[in-house]
Amino acid sequence: MINEKLKKAEDLGEKGMVDEAQKALEEAEGLKHSRRFQFLNLLVFFL
Repeated sequence: MINEKLKKAEDLGEKGMVDEAQKALEEAEGLKHSRRFQFLNLLVFFL
């Protein structure tokens, strides 16, 4: 999912659609932070 968002951002950027590309990058970052948060919660749960 994250890789797809990054690819979409790259494609949009190449087409000159800067605002849309920025939005896709922000969505990818949000997914990364969400996954990291989920991992940390699991880690704490098992410790």
